[in-house]
Amino acid sequence: MSATPADALPEARNRLPEFATWRALTILVTASAVLGPLLLILYQSFLTAPFFDARKTVGLGAYAFVFSDEDFWKALRNSVVIATGMTLIAVPLGALLAFVMERTDLPLKRWFEPLILVPSFVSPMVLSFGFVVAAGPVGFYSVWAQDLVGFAPWGLYSIAAMTVIAGLMVTLGFALIDNWTTGLVGRLRRKGALRESALLWSVATVVVVAFAEVIFGFMPAIGAGFQLSGLLLYLGMKRSLVRSVVDGNVRPSRRIWGGEDAVRVRAARQRIRVIELEGALFFASAERLIERVEPLAGIADVVILDFRRVTVIDATGALLIESIARRLGSRGTKVLLAGVTPQGRHGATLIAHDAFRDADSRHWFRDTDQAVEWAERAILDARGLAEHAAVPLAAFPLLEGMSAEELDRIEHHFVRRDCADGEVLFQENDPGDRLCLIARGAVEISIIVPGGARARIVTNAEGSLFGEAAILDGRPRSATAQAVGDTVVFELSRTALDEIAEREPGIMIKLLKNLAQILSIRMRETNEILRQLEDSRG
Repeated sequence: MSATPADALPEARNRLPEFATWRALTILVTASAVLGPLLLILYQSFLTAPFFDARKTVGLGAYAFVFSDEDFWKALRNSVVIATGMTLIAVPLGALLAFVMERTDLPLKRWFEPLILVPSFVSPMVLSFGFVVAAGPVGFYSVWAQDLVGFAPWGLYSIAAMTVIAGLMVTLGFALIDNWTTGLVGRLRRKGALRESALLWSVATVVVVAFAEVIFGFMPAIGAGFQLSGLLLYLGMKRSLVRSVVDGNVRPSRRIWGGEDAVRVRAARQRIRVIELEGALFFASAERLIERVEPLAGIADVVILDFRRVTVIDATGALLIESIARRLGSRGTKVLLAGVTPQGRHGATLIAHDAFRDADSRHWFRDTDQAVEWAERAILDARGLAEHAAVPLAAFPLLEGMSAEELDRIEHHFVRRDCADGEVLFQENDPGDRLCLIARGAVEISIIVPGGARARIVTNAEGSLFGEAAILDGRPRSATAQAVGDTVVFELSRTALDEIAEREPGIMIKLLKNLAQILSIRMRETNEILRQLEDSRG
């Protein structure tokens, strides 16, 4: 039975008004502190006298005075030149240093670290004073050069020199870019990233700290980072970690089970709970998660914790997650972690915090879909329902309602094909010339996503059919089909279908009717899943 909004998120609903109030108050105070002085300056710019002077009037005299001053345009031109040159210096040089520090193991790497980090601890004002004392008109190096060759080959106050110095100082900010920051940039390119508030807050924190480091120095940047991190932590404490709780029928795997398995797995999915997490996982939120998960022992055979939207995990939160897995496992409920791999960000964090030290205890999966499919198969295996004979041709829904005589007349059109594990039945852009019925095994349907990686769309199991879309509309294949394990399929070609339509019109009508019902059932199931997913999130 799927979770309704009232059952799935009572804690989140009770805390929503309180969280919204604190968030609105925090935003209001922050906006007032930042925008208040700026608005006052903007207001003053449209007055002819100080804002507290009774003789003030509204006018554009201040702007006319500024724009008519030649020094303003000279300063603006110099600022554009310095900013452009600074960017051309800082971006490539800083990116190169960041790559060397984060992505390589060069022997001299440890010598670069002090050169990058030590200047970051010094205020830009102190660095500027150092440049003047060393290379100014009467600086040590300038006097030494004048005594040696009669002149100083540089001018510290020239546009070129200021551009180079500014570029080198900003380079430090780019060089401090780490893997976590580049990961944020990668996540911003994902579809729907702008709706992830935690991601946007993290990006805002990086931007503020970077600007503070360049303008004010390292220590003020550290202070700004601590303040923003503390604020985000406080807001996270006011928020429920659980985003939604649904059962396996609301969040099924992308494996299409056919025949009797479709009925069996539907019952098995009622014993699966998928809990989507969102936000920071630390001592307080993990304790609240325990209160939500422990009652599921005995109700669910498998509990899946989806970490896809988790932003950060501290040591206490990592150990409590391991405790949840052990406590529920002792009571017969398996806990799976989705969106967690040993090489991934969350998996590395859990291991670093000394959680899940035993590799056998890591029931981790790349995504929720893989975790749900594992749970479906595990429950079927536990009940002895996974093994059965190959599906006979007459048992497929496509041939439902046909008499034995009718089946005999068209059976020869369904060609048996035995496929080894990994064998490709067809590839993207191949002609759509046949549909397939799976009698044994499974077939994975996948596409190539941007970047060249292959992503699974769905896995069809025994008793199901695939490839019907291309044979109906005549267009090339939109995906690749590959056997998973030893697989047996029956193929019905377009030529055979045309022959049935010509010689057996009554049977053709039944085939099209059954095919329409199969497609209709798929659409209805998809709509119901989407509706219940939306309900589970309020």
